Amino acid sequence: MNIQEKLKQAIEQYTVTAKNQKLLEDRFGKENLKNYPFRTITIALGTSSSHGTEYFKLNLDTFKNEQYCSVGSYGEVTISDALIEKIEKEMFKLLEVTDNDN
Repeated sequence: MNIQEKLKQAIEQYTVTAKNQKLLEDRFGKENLKNYPFRTITIALGTSSSHGTEYFKLNLDTFKNEQYCSVGSYGEVTISDALIEKIEKEMFKLLEVTDNDN
């Protein structure tokens, strides 16, 4: 990979992180994310016989994420609506708060 390809990849990665950060801040509030007591959230997404358990890991300090399984990593992914709902459930679960509206 030459320097131009490396720079292009780094810019694309930065854009994904920035979009995810805005999405998370719009959903949960910038101050709430800053004050959230857990800095890393890991969610089990599913299990298959060929890949094992698939995980999503989010760092709230950098807003970088990684989706991976026992076979390998998918790298950073754009957060979908379904994934943000799982993040929300995990955040409340970590705080041991139940949402009676759902």
